[in-house]
Amino acid sequence: MYLRQLSITQFKNHRAAELDFDRKVICFYGLNGVGKTNLLDAIHYLSTGKGAFSPGDNQHITFGEQFFGIQGTFIWGGEQYQVRCAVANGRKKVLKVNGAEYERLSGHYGRFPVVMVSPQDMALATEGHEERRRFMDSTISLYDPIYLSNLARYNQALGQRNSLLKAAKDDKKIDLDLLMAYEQHLSSTSRYLFPARKAFVDQLLPHFNRLANNITGDRETLEISYDSQLHQAPLTELFDRFRDRELVMGRTEYGLHKDKLQLMIGGMPLTKYGSQGQQKSHVIALKLSQAAVVEVITGKKSMLLLDDLFDRLDPGRVERVLGLSMTMFEQLCVTNTQKSAVERALKGHADSVQYFSVDLGAVSKD
Repeated sequence: MYLRQLSITQFKNHRAAELDFDRKVICFYGLNGVGKTNLLDAIHYLSTGKGAFSPGDNQHITFGEQFFGIQGTFIWGGEQYQVRCAVANGRKKVLKVNGAEYERLSGHYGRFPVVMVSPQDMALATEGHEERRRFMDSTISLYDPIYLSNLARYNQALGQRNSLLKAAKDDKKIDLDLLMAYEQHLSSTSRYLFPARKAFVDQLLPHFNRLANNITGDRETLEISYDSQLHQAPLTELFDRFRDRELVMGRTEYGLHKDKLQLMIGGMPLTKYGSQGQQKSHVIALKLSQAAVVEVITGKKSMLLLDDLFDRLDPGRVERVLGLSMTMFEQLCVTNTQKSAVERALKGHADSVQYFSVDLGAVSKD
């Protein structure tokens, strides 16, 4: 899958842009703060129906304006897909493919898969387990809409059970029938979610091992592992065994919301023992592996968006990441402050690169 054309109106600092793409690699270059990342975010929004960084739709509208619009043409399997998205203050978001509007906007998610690697993704390596659970959930949801609906029901029941446990701790009394009703919802949804997470990590591992070894030049041992309390026992059994403890603590201590996707280097926690370059290498391998899994399951090659790739990586790692990306993706977009750095990193693929200069919301083709 690749993007042939992109039209932007009043999206963040880009008031208007009409861009045509005819190469495998698209490079946006310019000084910091001129809007390079916003162009990638516009592509991400068109692909997924939401921004890569901010959940609020209205926050993407150019300051002082009332709406934004993005339109583009994706090519997949020899077919053209015209995608149009528009958001206006006080109105429902509009998302159409070939003129047909979705009944539910969630139907767009995963149809035009995109993988974005940005500095914000360093949170996968540096922050807590919630970030990595979110990574698993968002990836599985790309190819499994039933997973997404089960996850929503699980989170709703979890919130209700936590509220009940907190109230019971304060009031010293509990409605056990209601508590066990919430437990039943959590247990039933976990029977779908847990095997899906386990299967995803099992599929992810061989891709991750291969890509991590390539990116690091076989000089480091990057690892991932999936730890879940449900490896020990079904959730119903855990609730029965530890319900009294949870009543004392006033919160749900057992379940999928405690899952851990561990990142390690040489058997040690990456967060504590990995350099910034090693952490970024780990994150990139993880995101590229995400695309590989999605392709195997759906048959669709994702589009790759690489924001500020050169930061924290030595030239050898940058070249290896770009080399891998050239083989894995039909199209990739790269941002950098210096055009010359991209030219050096892609010196063997000069004919495959299209350059766009970005300056304070203005975009021009070289």
